Amino acid sequence: MPDPVLNAKPGLVGDYRRLQRPMAGGAQPAAPAAGQFGVIGDAWTSSQPQVAPPAAMIAEVPPKKGLVRRFIDWVMSLISPTPAPQPPVTPPAQPPVQPPVTPPVQPPVTPPAGPTPGIQAYFNNTYAGEINGKTKAQANAENKATSEADANNPDKQLTALIDSVQAGGTLDGAFFDIGIPNVVDALIRAKQRGVTVRLVTENDYYVHSEKDQTLRDPIIKLQAAGIPVIPDDNKAGLMHDKFLVVNGGTVWTGSFNITDTGAHGDNNNALQIQSTDLAAIYEAEFKKMFEGRNFKTDKPGAEHPQAQTVNVGGAQITPYFSPSAAAQGGAQRAILNELQNAKKVEFMAFSFADTEIAASMQAVIDRGGTVSGVFEKSQAASRYSVIHQMQANVPASQGRLDVRVDTNPALMHHKVIIVDDSTLIMGSFNFSKSAQSDNDENMLVIKNAPELVARYKEEFKRMQALSKVPS
Repeated sequence: MPDPVLNAKPGLVGDYRRLQRPMAGGAQPAAPAAGQFGVIGDAWTSSQPQVAPPAAMIAEVPPKKGLVRRFIDWVMSLISPTPAPQPPVTPPAQPPVQPPVTPPVQPPVTPPAGPTPGIQAYFNNTYAGEINGKTKAQANAENKATSEADANNPDKQLTALIDSVQAGGTLDGAFFDIGIPNVVDALIRAKQRGVTVRLVTENDYYVHSEKDQTLRDPIIKLQAAGIPVIPDDNKAGLMHDKFLVVNGGTVWTGSFNITDTGAHGDNNNALQIQSTDLAAIYEAEFKKMFEGRNFKTDKPGAEHPQAQTVNVGGAQITPYFSPSAAAQGGAQRAILNELQNAKKVEFMAFSFADTEIAASMQAVIDRGGTVSGVFEKSQAASRYSVIHQMQANVPASQGRLDVRVDTNPALMHHKVIIVDDSTLIMGSFNFSKSAQSDNDENMLVIKNAPELVARYKEEFKRMQALSKVPS
């Protein structure tokens, strides 16, 4: 292999190379004359006749340097100077290795108590007191503005529930009155998504009036979208339900009518309950009306369940429907049973004309218990209201009876009884004979749901604080 050093400057080492090249015709170079010196590699030799060394020996760099070799080294140092020696690079100091840190063991965190699983309660955020110096129209306008701004108002929550149902789902609703635009529009959107929507309603709100039998605008709009709306055809009593069964797994029910006044004027409540068992019971009641056209008559048999208790997140819920035969007992009998051994009763009543229930509450006072109630003022003015008898009993109750009338410029529309701070009774069922015997109604008795009962007690206290003792 060529020597890189010897190939660097051919002019300086030409003689050295000539010693290795054959002469023309294959002749060898002449040996130097006596007394002269020749160069073989860069070693000085005598001029005595020599035998040419082997080629391998010529190619090697001898260990002893002569003048020529030192000259070559000097020239090469000018061409490729030796870089100045660099100081050794000291790597940066590494931080000492720390032993792994074991975090301290934290005690388990107990989450705050939440609402009853599977049950959500909603109340109208509406004004509930007199507004001095303002007309009823002004008070109602303020009422509506407040409730419309509340994301938890029942109409918004019902709309959200309907909007959550996807294609292939079902919505079966029994509503006393259908009118508020956002709920009507949500039902139409559901139909357009491929949801099966079926409705029944009270005939009085299906048409404009008894004299004007033309359909009301919301009914026309729903039917134009392909949604069947079936009115009751029984003139006795009312189809007074306010419930919706969603996908056979959720029930919406309460006192809330899906109207503008029901959403933005009246005091109302609603429950949204996730339970396939409860939904199946309500679905059977709906089918009796929608498919069987069985309105406002007793609905015996397995298709009209009575007193079938279901478990929802630990809460015990028993549904009741009206009308009911005396043998079945129904909602009125359920209320009387709960009052039989009660020590404390609180109620909010839109209509309270059932004298048997009133007598059972008086028995609570006679046993040393307490009864507190708020009546809707317009219904309390009726001669059939039990408030008159209760009011007469106040002086003898020794402070254990407190009855008042509400001051909402619209309606205090609740139908709620709370027994011993532990049992909640709610629904569409007014405390009247017609609710028991004539109307289509539904009611729930709920036990073992302390958070839910506490929420209803808050609403009761709000109503009571904004009510007044009747004059």
